[in-house]
Amino acid sequence: MDEYNILEGVVLLDDVREIMFNPELYDETLMRDVMTIPPSYIDKDEGIDAVMESFRTTGAWNLPF
Repeated sequence: MDEYNILEGVVLLDDVREIMFNPELYDETLMRDVMTIPPSYIDKDEGIDAVMESFRTTGAWNLPF
């Protein structure tokens, strides 16, 4: 999240798995280098129909809100 509380990206476990088990990489790895922009996001005020449509159209297993 940025200073305006806007989502900048997400970090996926698959993208940091190798780093997690190699402490030597901790100090040289920046989150901006491993985060990705999600294909969509869910607004907390959306109805379930809109949420399900977001999942259907993106093919994502999870989406941030």
